[in-house]
Amino acid sequence: MSNIKFYLYYLESQFTGYAPVIRITVFAVSILLLIYLVSMFRIFIMGYKARKEEIRLRKFQKKYGEKVEKLVLSETDVSEDEISTILNLNDNILSDWEYKQMTELLTTLKEENKEKLNLNNYNNIVTALSLVEFWEKRLRKHSLFKNKTALRKFDTVSQSIPGSLIAHKVNTKNEALRKHARSQYIKFSTFDGFKFLDDNFDRDFNSLDAIRIHNALKFRSEQKPLPPLIRWVHTATNEKYQTFLIKEIGLFRQAESAEQLLNLFKNTESFTVKAQIAQTLGMLKYENAIPVFETEYDYNPIPVQRNIIEALGEFKSQAALSFLETLYGNTHNHDLLITIVHNICKIDKERKVFEKLKNSASTDFEKNIFKHEESLFAGI
Repeated sequence: MSNIKFYLYYLESQFTGYAPVIRITVFAVSILLLIYLVSMFRIFIMGYKARKEEIRLRKFQKKYGEKVEKLVLSETDVSEDEISTILNLNDNILSDWEYKQMTELLTTLKEENKEKLNLNNYNNIVTALSLVEFWEKRLRKHSLFKNKTALRKFDTVSQSIPGSLIAHKVNTKNEALRKHARSQYIKFSTFDGFKFLDDNFDRDFNSLDAIRIHNALKFRSEQKPLPPLIRWVHTATNEKYQTFLIKEIGLFRQAESAEQLLNLFKNTESFTVKAQIAQTLGMLKYENAIPVFETEYDYNPIPVQRNIIEALGEFKSQAALSFLETLYGNTHNHDLLITIVHNICKIDKERKVFEKLKNSASTDFEKNIFKHEESLFAGI
């Protein structure tokens, strides 16, 4: 440091007495030259690291990549011991970097070859490499970044993870990590796996939580039928979470919950919840909701009304068509008129009601609605 100061003082002394403009110029040029040298050094280091990484990836691909790809795409089942021999795992200990690359390789192969993937060989490779154990160790480290990465890898690398591996993170202080761990627990745990659907799942339920829980429920539904989600709808106090669960009831076609949803529609004061219930009842094609919709329609805001109209289009019954025809005559909102006509077209295959309303259209806007629907119907 003293040497640097010496040269700075020396440089300053060389230009003592010069005009300020010259001194400033020399100073600026010196700074720019320093920045240039540092930048060139950094570029050199980055290039060196990139070349080194490229060489390492080529070696990995030659050593493992081609063999693993051949195994997961093979039509012949290979045992775990045979895989260990083929990959020479008995004589080689994988480094952390190789474990990460192997995880990326397997994940990519699984995503790109879903139809051709030999699941037996894939799972045997995961077991032979002890990939789950590797990421479990990363999950147990006191590093937030490593914990988050490990949870993501659990989600992609294997189809079967013991819930006990994740259990110690479901109550951690970090909210993002805790929520992710809970959604993974729902997905993989076979012991009381749905317990975190209680108590609104967690604080501040958000869209990312919804995506993760939906994926977890989808995974569980492929193993065996889900328990009735209406149970948690009744206990939820967070409006966003309650709305999410109601939507999931429709997506997983839990028609046995339709009557309870209709009762909730009549009793809840939340218009957001009502709108989602209307949509879900449409998905479940629960036509017993029509009389309630007829009674409640005028007392609800436009978002609820729009979802009621959409639900009627899903029912595709004569009662629904008659209600839509009545609504058309009593509606003045342009957006709702468009939605009504569109859903009439879904039901009115003989086009009787459609032609009747078209002929009675009195404004240019209404006439254009019918022209537009006709063009859609004609496939234009």
